Amino acid sequence: MARTVVLLTASWCPRCPDAKRLWAGLRDRLGFDLRNLDVDTPEGRDAAALWKISSVPAVIIDGELASEVFNEARALEILFTSQPAPQSQATQP
Repeated sequence: MARTVVLLTASWCPRCPDAKRLWAGLRDRLGFDLRNLDVDTPEGRDAAALWKISSVPAVIIDGELASEVFNEARALEILFTSQPAPQSQATQP
């Protein structure tokens, strides 16, 4: 699976530890690239501003902001039904 997932989280977010475990487990099983960005770091703040993200956890899959990804079933649905962005057009925060 040649997808790239960017997970934006924060240390103060109560749902973020579960999101990190969910996406790390899926990465280990499915083999996609996973980047974790904390919105309290400069890189994380830049990504949140670029994507106009106002709450965490937030998930960007192949350059597309995914919504309402709070469980494994929804994560798998998005991973397997969305089309990956072409390599030349994929945007990385």
